[in-house]
Amino acid sequence: MANGAPFERHSEINCEQCLKRCEEKRAPGGRYECLSVVYDYVRSVCDLYSVTGNTWPQCLASMKGYVYF
Repeated sequence: MANGAPFERHSEINCEQCLKRCEEKRAPGGRYECLSVVYDYVRSVCDLYSVTGNTWPQCLASMKGYVYF
């Protein structure tokens, strides 16, 4: 995601575990609420974001090996 910074990053994690982490952070009341995920299949890195990437100034950038949820 361009112009956005993850509020949480996890290494050595698979995509399913990454999505579960986001789900756990969706409950209101926490410091940040997970609204989107960028998963790096090459490095097994999970980035959790409190933005969707659909509004300025954040935007989605297509990159090989990455998937966005």
